[in-house]
Amino acid sequence: SIRNQKRLDYSACCAAAHSVDGSSQQRLVVGGRTGAVMVYSDMELLWAARLPGPPATLGVHRFGQQPGLLLSLLYDGTTTLSYLGTTPPPPGAVGAAESKQLNYEAMDAEHRRLLGIIREASTTRPEPAGGISLRAEVPLRCDERGSGEGAEELPALTVRLMAAHSGVAPADDVSMVASCAPPLFLAADHIVLPPLIAGDPPAAVPLVFRARPDELPVDLSATVVVNYSAGGELRCASCELRLPLRLVADPVEPLKTSGFRLTIETNRPPLPLGGLFEDMVVDAASAAAEGAALSIVYGCGLDATVLASKKERGRYRVCSSRFEGLWLLTDELVRRLRAHGEGEAGASDGGFAVWYEDSLPLREYFEAIDDHLASRRALVDAKAELEQRARQLRAVEKRLLVRLKDRVPAPIASLEALLEGSHHQLLELAHRAEEHQAQLRFHAARVSAGTRLLLLLLRLKFRLGDEEARLLEAHLSPLTSFSEEASDGWEERTAAALTHLLHHGLKKRGTGAEPSASPSQGAQAPLAMPADAAKVKKSITLVCDRLNKGSRPGKGGAQAAAPGSWEPPGKEAG
Repeated sequence: SIRNQKRLDYSACCAAAHSVDGSSQQRLVVGGRTGAVMVYSDMELLWAARLPGPPATLGVHRFGQQPGLLLSLLYDGTTTLSYLGTTPPPPGAVGAAESKQLNYEAMDAEHRRLLGIIREASTTRPEPAGGISLRAEVPLRCDERGSGEGAEELPALTVRLMAAHSGVAPADDVSMVASCAPPLFLAADHIVLPPLIAGDPPAAVPLVFRARPDELPVDLSATVVVNYSAGGELRCASCELRLPLRLVADPVEPLKTSGFRLTIETNRPPLPLGGLFEDMVVDAASAAAEGAALSIVYGCGLDATVLASKKERGRYRVCSSRFEGLWLLTDELVRRLRAHGEGEAGASDGGFAVWYEDSLPLREYFEAIDDHLASRRALVDAKAELEQRARQLRAVEKRLLVRLKDRVPAPIASLEALLEGSHHQLLELAHRAEEHQAQLRFHAARVSAGTRLLLLLLRLKFRLGDEEARLLEAHLSPLTSFSEEASDGWEERTAAALTHLLHHGLKKRGTGAEPSASPSQGAQAPLAMPADAAKVKKSITLVCDRLNKGSRPGKGGAQAAAPGSWEPPGKEAG
């Protein structure tokens, strides 16, 4: 009679039963066509092994004093004797390891050798001589506009970047990456170059820059980085370039703007604007060529005007219909005035100087911050409502599918109308969220332009050095990009950074050493979107007040300047 039965999940080719020594228990050895051998005890698999090939017959026998050896005959005639398992070695089979005398001199020599290798790897080696040098040829005028569609119709500027190699080993795997700030963009921002060899003519790489007309430009700088390998080492070279103002603005007839204005002063007679902005007035049939006024219009439609005074001392007034329109033209004016002043020689009054002495435009700047924060909150609310409507749509779809799957479906009733209404609401909310995103980009550009303008005016008003201006910009950052993955925004980051600056790097004059941090200050709460911009506006006001009182940002705390040291020379009343 059959006592047990088991269905195998593989194809068997032979089997053999054997008894366990000292008992009446039987075990079954089964060989498969894949060469596998299975050992069963009743229905339980005890052991599995693999032979060189499928066995034709199997047997378990005793050979000598060793029981339980598996004898197998393969289909190719090979006989195999296998031992499944391990047996403890007899006493004395494995002898104790012979004691070996330690060679301390060899160990000490090995230790010194390893220390030398570590020291050589950790020591900063000098930069190898030679490498790739970059030189940019930036034209002052844009290319001729194409007749294509889309980006081809936008004004384009082709910058020729010259890459020359002066190293001994050739430069391989050369790749060039260029970046710029919106609304500027490149036709191709990643270019792979052939290997560069020393002595060959420089490789000319054209970089085509364009500007989108629907955004306000805030930064005309661009960065080019070249990565390559020379002599088995990875190296890089970088190049900073500034694009011309003509790429993002066009000259127009002088405009009478009565909106926002500021005055930049110098200790030199006013320069003709036709010579100062030669690239902007070459083909503009206006009075700007005589040096009286220059007006430009950005691609987004915003205008800006610079007026030169007719008095002996050089005064330049920058006007715009909106506050954010002052930044780019003011920055371009100061750069060109400094470049012209540095080129002068033999000045009798100690050198060229440019400054700003009017009140800071904090009220207009704070209005831009309020609008930016309101746009952020509107976008967050729109996304929350969009997510709620999406959950509602999924719930209606699930309920509708359940009813349609029934053999006797219940009446749909108003589910179809609810599904259609939820879908329309979802589309409307999606369009509204896109509008809020566009509004946020617009106000982010406003805040970025206002922040850059405020930093420039603070540097001119309080005569900040390069390092002091860099530290101030690191805390009052003009980078207002908003990421959906980030949990914090520009307002809360700036408020936290300025608070740290006020407590550590811009303390009041006469204060002692830096206070030690309390235990409660070590673990601060995570940044969250504030209800209003009162904190960041208060921090900005305190920073301006500390600068006005003579404090200066620095690593060693307050670096007090002498009272009135920032006053411009030869200040006139009114």
